[in-house]
Amino acid sequence: MATLTKTKVKNALEKAGGMPVQASRLLKVDYSTLYRFMKKHPELEEIRESARSKLHEDLESLTTFAVKTGFIQKSALDENGKPTSETIYEEVDVRTRLQHANLLMNQYKGSVGIKEEIDVTSKGEKINNQPITVIELPENLRPKPTTQEASEPRE
Repeated sequence: MATLTKTKVKNALEKAGGMPVQASRLLKVDYSTLYRFMKKHPELEEIRESARSKLHEDLESLTTFAVKTGFIQKSALDENGKPTSETIYEEVDVRTRLQHANLLMNQYKGSVGIKEEIDVTSKGEKINNQPITVIELPENLRPKPTTQEASEPRE
């Protein structure tokens, strides 16, 4: 732990996308050593969370780009397999795009608190948790509104 400094740990956490296990590998220390160091310096937790948020935003941005355009942006590799500054675009198949669109929507719903469940009541009483099927009735089979309901604007 004597070789660790707040600056080294901060830099490692930022490079590792806020993942302490990866940061410990970059620092060439045991994860438990890094964990104890971070416990002694709580301000590093904010650095970890910030780096993790940035990583998630970057991944979400890349996924959104792939879903919208059908391409993924990649760095070209040199003859040694190292990334270069050149960018190439690789096509993404439709199935993958749809899967990722679904994942993004589920993440969005979770982040804003949208749930897949609906509370249904009848005359103020909660209906038991039986599966409910919603059926759209044709206009001629719908109940006729009362005169008061007919005059109220629909949402």
